[in-house]
Amino acid sequence: MKFILSPEIPRSRLVAESIHSLVRGGASATTSATTEGTFSGALPAAHADNRRFTLSLRGDGTASLCTVDFDQGVVIERGRWSRNGADVILQLNAAQSPIIWRKDVETLLPTEWNRIDWGIAGPPVLARH
Repeated sequence: MKFILSPEIPRSRLVAESIHSLVRGGASATTSATTEGTFSGALPAAHADNRRFTLSLRGDGTASLCTVDFDQGVVIERGRWSRNGADVILQLNAAQSPIIWRKDVETLLPTEWNRIDWGIAGPPVLARH
């Protein structure tokens, strides 16, 4: 696997794509029924102890993203989710643009997000609860 770093491609996307390519061989296509559920994760490195995320995807297409920031409290955002192939698209009510994760077995790998809201590192990788 070879990566060419350029300013046009954020490192976080390269990391997500490399993880995806490593597990893609054993992953099978999933349906929305296997996507429903609760996923959680934390921001990497220095921020991991400060912010934890829980994403709940419901069968009726509604979603909630709970952020626990141990310095600032709890924020719960609500919205809708859908599938497009292996992509899980989350549109939060307060956000202008969606967050897109790639579904791999029991993990959601972030592939697209608003850099103003999430920064260059983006949302965390989320694992099924």
